Amino acid sequence: MICIFEEKGNDIQCKCCGVVLKNIKGSPKRTCKQACGEYPSIPQMVANFTSSMVNFVIDGFKTVDKEEQERRLNICRSCPFYDELQNRCKACGCSSSLSSRIASYDCPKGYWENEKGK
Repeated sequence: MICIFEEKGNDIQCKCCGVVLKNIKGSPKRTCKQACGEYPSIPQMVANFTSSMVNFVIDGFKTVDKEEQERRLNICRSCPFYDELQNRCKACGCSSSLSSRIASYDCPKGYWENEKGK
């Protein structure tokens, strides 16, 4: 659970918890209050996946159109919990390209709602 820093002028700021360290370069090791650098445990990811699939079945296997999927993916890509290398969400462990396509799926951080929540 280490902060993920990005440079902001002469300072660095954690993309997860927002802490700003003045006049520091690089990426010092600092415990992050948000823990966005790690995935949930395997049992938690299995529970998340199972719940999502049950809702998908109950909702009649509905998917969103390409425009809505792209809108959701753009939100994911700008989120500090998004793992660009694996195209996965570190908040829930899902595959962003899959979960963004499922109509009944909600972003675990509330950045987008399912189709029923609109």
